[in-house]
Amino acid sequence: MSSATGGLSAFLFTDIEGSSVRWLKHRAAMEKAVARHDTIMRKFSSEHGGKIFKAAGDAFFVYYSRPADAANAAIDLQRALQVEDFSAVEGLKVRMALHFGSAERRGKDFFGPALNRTARLLDLAHGGQILVSAAAAEVIAAERDVDATLVRIGSSPLDDPTQSVDVLQLVAPGLPRDFPPMRPPKNDSGKAGAKQSSVAARRRFVLAALAIAVAIVAAFLAWRMGRGTTATPATAAPAVVAPVIPEKSIAVLPFDSLSKDEENAFFTNGMQDEILTDLARIADLKVISRSSVMHYKTGVQRNLREIGNTLGVAYVLEGSVQRAGGKVRVTAQLIDTRSDAHVWAQRYDRDLADVFAIQSEVAEAIAAQLRAKISPAEKVAIAQPPTKDMIAYDLYRRALELKDRTRGAVNDREVLLQCAQLLDDAVARDPSFLLAQAQLAQVHDLIYWFNHDHTTNRLALAEAAVRATEMLNPEAGETHLARAIHSYWGFRDLGAARRELELAKRLLPNDAEIPGFLGLIDRREGRWEDALRNLRRARELDPQSRRVMVNLWSTYRAMRRYRDAMESITQDPYMAADTARLILAFTQAEWTADLKPARAAINIAEAVGPDAARDVAAESFDLAEWERDPTAAAIAYEVLPAAGLTDRDGFPGPRAWYAGRLARMRGDAEAARSAFTGARAEVSQVLLAQGDTAPALCRLAVIDAYLGRREDAIREAKRACDLVPLSRDKIDAPRYLTDMAAVHAILGEKDLALELLAVVTAIPGGPSYADLKLGYDWDSLRGDARFDAMVAMLAPKESIK
Repeated sequence: MSSATGGLSAFLFTDIEGSSVRWLKHRAAMEKAVARHDTIMRKFSSEHGGKIFKAAGDAFFVYYSRPADAANAAIDLQRALQVEDFSAVEGLKVRMALHFGSAERRGKDFFGPALNRTARLLDLAHGGQILVSAAAAEVIAAERDVDATLVRIGSSPLDDPTQSVDVLQLVAPGLPRDFPPMRPPKNDSGKAGAKQSSVAARRRFVLAALAIAVAIVAAFLAWRMGRGTTATPATAAPAVVAPVIPEKSIAVLPFDSLSKDEENAFFTNGMQDEILTDLARIADLKVISRSSVMHYKTGVQRNLREIGNTLGVAYVLEGSVQRAGGKVRVTAQLIDTRSDAHVWAQRYDRDLADVFAIQSEVAEAIAAQLRAKISPAEKVAIAQPPTKDMIAYDLYRRALELKDRTRGAVNDREVLLQCAQLLDDAVARDPSFLLAQAQLAQVHDLIYWFNHDHTTNRLALAEAAVRATEMLNPEAGETHLARAIHSYWGFRDLGAARRELELAKRLLPNDAEIPGFLGLIDRREGRWEDALRNLRRARELDPQSRRVMVNLWSTYRAMRRYRDAMESITQDPYMAADTARLILAFTQAEWTADLKPARAAINIAEAVGPDAARDVAAESFDLAEWERDPTAAAIAYEVLPAAGLTDRDGFPGPRAWYAGRLARMRGDAEAARSAFTGARAEVSQVLLAQGDTAPALCRLAVIDAYLGRREDAIREAKRACDLVPLSRDKIDAPRYLTDMAAVHAILGEKDLALELLAVVTAIPGGPSYADLKLGYDWDSLRGDARFDAMVAMLAPKESIK
């Protein structure tokens, strides 16, 4: 079959498994290995009619007109690599993925969904393995000119989470055929971003390894060599020591649903979650949070030893649930991850009305097996059913499933509103349902904090839900946690939030949200090392949480400990490669003002198609501004959403805001004034609708400075800084002070700008080296010895080679 018909093409993607880690340990050997890999790839690709259209470091992306040609090339490549002497780099293996699908050829490059699917397929492969999509396998089998066998090893949603497709392994003479189970698909959800906002949940970039080679390797070589220190004093990170796994530690893995209907799937998830919740109340146990265990989906073989090591637990609980009519059957088994020994197993056949009793019995049985002490108060809490209304419980579970998908981004608004409605329905059916009331309060606070509806009415809804929780049980851990979150997100009352969290911690000893929020409070109070300690504790309880990872990253970043920030991102095995790549590339850019890795990552994303380009439009535009490249900025501007972008910190960005900046880059003063006038009207509407918020006021102040409205700009910037003073907030206030400095710089008031910059460059949370070295807003200060000294202070002390 030819790609000339129907736009169908065969694509073979390859890379070296774990190359970024090996670069850290074996730099010289890896350089030789990659060079040899390059030679082999080019030789066999050419011999089989392949055309390498992208190559960088250890990653190759090859086009073939027929899947059979790609398959034969892959076999020959793996055979050649089997006999190569890569002994200097222990365990070096190349993984491969082959897909046949729709793509558009433009010059020497290709675009379209086939590339995205091939890249996702590569994520599933182990070193030495050749994975083939069902679409490619069907054509290979029909053409019958490949001396190999295709073996189905599982299924995975390559780019559509609602539909799994078969994945096959190409097995040929002379090649290994036994591999561990297929890797789990990487999850695109989670909160992350180069600016904590729109980087989260990016689409899978087509070229899965390119920017990893560009961004991670360059930065981490410096880390290995101990280079690249920043001007801000920081305590060196402690040596990494393998953690001791506590004996009384457990992860409750997702249960199998033995009924096919969706209703039973929700019910099964609830069963697992309630058992986890009950166990988590026991202070004598370490219990891993739900968001970390949910990665281990059912239906695939689990490596329990690996799971135990990854999560830091000695035991896992597996199980299954089958519901039929008014009956339910639950099976559960406790397994020692260190030996794979089955320690305990039990089957429960009960009426559906007894389902919560089963959960309590399982939790108590597990605690007994682990010899965990249960206090009388813990025993009472475990025995208490969340509700007696199964419909209310089902509504609650559905709300939690939806909430788990959110990241605080602007496009989460409708999902959060739907969560609130489901929880409203649940508490309407059962007003005594405390867990639903507590979650309802948190959802309303989420909507308020992330500026989806930053109004007094939304805050009142959150307060009403918190009070309902307090009326039901003022001493419950969930009640204290709800009040703590409301104090923090609703009023920035850090003292009240901390007091409630300390109370909640005694009742919910394994809830990762508690040390997580304590860490966020610590950093707002300027207790940076305490913040890191609490966030690391949150990571122990929730080791694969995207939110915890990003909060650690953003804390290190605020402290200008960029190496540690980058390392924290690489510790998330389930962060999609595209998301990690962007964060790492932009972190390196902030640290060093080297923009090449960030541009490589952006170019790859934009090449996928309009949706992916729209996902990175804000980052692409900001990068183009640093580059002083109006052409690149115009490309990003064209794909911005019609409504513009509001980041997760609440800074509104209407399209007119970007249009004004683009016109300024082009030197078109008249167009810039017109666009900024339009942006001013839109941001003013935001303030009118939601009241004064510091981010919107800062944005309006900078716009007014561009328009020459001096008094307005200074008044708005001062109002923002008064709302969130540095004395009360050490994480956001430096950004608002930086914007105030920018207002003065734009207005030509150099001394006032430099006075403010002297403050924010000396503390965490202020501008980065790249911000000052490359930002347009500081152009009026360049050449002033005071400004140049500040830039030099933030510069890395040694260049990163």
